Amino acid sequence: MLRPGEKTMMRRMAAASMVALALTIAACGGGNGDGDAGGAEPAEDAVIIVISAKNVKFVPDTVTVPAGKVVTITMKNLDKGTDHDFEIEDLEATVIEGGSEQHGGGTQKVAVHTKPGGKGSITFRAEKAGTYKIVCTIDGHADAGMVGELIVT
Repeated sequence: MLRPGEKTMMRRMAAASMVALALTIAACGGGNGDGDAGGAEPAEDAVIIVISAKNVKFVPDTVTVPAGKVVTITMKNLDKGTDHDFEIEDLEATVIEGGSEQHGGGTQKVAVHTKPGGKGSITFRAEKAGTYKIVCTIDGHADAGMVGELIVT
């Protein structure tokens, strides 16, 4: 039998445990797979790049990263009516996490697809210095100017 005050203390401990569990679940939560998850979690020392996609343009349209360093690119689709994506052509990279399976080419293709208003991420390591073309592969977008460059130094 519980003494007076012990029942209140037990309730408080149970409530505190539930709050701690809820915070842990929220902190570890991922996405729902619809391109709105934010995608890959960057490594602690990763180079972080955010690219916005709007009106068939990438902003910024040129990004520079060091060879051999872990890089996380997040693309935010600011358009409400169309999908956007990016694919980095001919880049030799090791994909660590995230990306888009819609682009094929195995797990080493650096590509992300996003739904309208969504975002997606990919974490990778670029192996070789060079200048690589970034394109939106949605029909007509690259032709309309949705292109950019990744410079690996």
